[in-house]
Parts: sequence; structure tokens; C-alpha cells
Amino acid sequence: MNRILITGGAGFIGLNTSKLLLNKGYNVTILDNFDNQVHSNPKKKLIDISKDFKVINGDIRNRKTISNLVKDVDGIIHLAAAVGVGQSAYAIDHYVDNNTKGTALLLDILVNIKHNVKKIVVASSMSIY
Repeated sequence: MNRILITGGAGFIGLNTSKLLLNKGYNVTILDNFDNQVHSNPKKKLIDISKDFKVINGDIRNRKTISNLVKDVDGIIHLAAAVGVGQSAYAIDHYVDNNTKGTALLLDILVNIKHNVKKIVVASSMSIY
């Protein structure tokens, strides 16, 4: 396995994981939506990390984007999630749509299209709440 997709790869955990894998010789693709709540200056962040990684500014809920990305990788580290534990109590649909349905879409694609993905790591954080 040499080609890794990291969903949510521009976030704190994702970017540190991406850098570690890059230093170990992996080819890393980052998918992130660069949400303002997570990234104080999303355009600058996108430009900064594009120097080291293939970066896709996209949405985990976009079937076409995800289908195309999984065809080009051997492994996936799935970290994409809308964050904001307090907000999830009143913006329920937004959080379920991003966190639960986004993950479900990724898994559905892996089950139903041809790809070379050998391993997937699905991590969790406070966003699960």
C-alpha cells in the first residue's frame, strides 16, 4: 500500500497523520471541505498544504467525488466529520448528514464499485456525539 486517502485530512489529526505518512514515503491525497469553523483561513490553508499533498476541496457526501478518489488509492483513513458538540444538539440534520451519512456513503461506494482499497481506518472523536 502506497497511496492513501485521508478524508478530513486538513484538520488537526488529519494533517498530522498526513505529514507522518508523507515522511514515511506514502503518497497522500487529502479530502477536506475547509469549513470555516475548523479552518480560520481556509484559502491560505488550502494553498499551504497543496505544496506537499494532492488536496481535494470537496465533500464526503458527494458520491462522484468519493467514487473517483477511491479508485486511485490503496488505503483510506476516514476522519471527515462536522465538528461542534454543542451545535449538534440543535443542528441535528447537518451533523447526521455529514457524519453518519457521509460515512455510510463512503462504505456504500467501497462495497459497490471496483477499487484497489485494501484497508480502511475509521476513527472517532468527540464528533461522534
